[in-house]
Amino acid sequence: LVDRLKKKNPFSKDHKEIYKYKFAAGDLNLSGIFYDEKKPLAIINDQVVAEGDAVGDKQVIKIMPDEVVLKDKEKEYHLRAE
Repeated sequence: LVDRLKKKNPFSKDHKEIYKYKFAAGDLNLSGIFYDEKKPLAIINDQVVAEGDAVGDKQVIKIMPDEVVLKDKEKEYHLRAE
């Protein structure tokens, strides 16, 4: 995972697959998406996560170029780029 992230420069203006933004919803803070069709990653609450990973009591269901979907026992949460 670390080797894959080193290949992607989030500070490059030419990099089209990295979306940088801050979005807070309750205890969820989305600060970036590293989108790759095979293995998309997101940064939520300062933690790099993939689909299937957990953030607290919520599971990452889907990572898209501009949105991350999480779910807990009660409902779904959609964190979107603004």
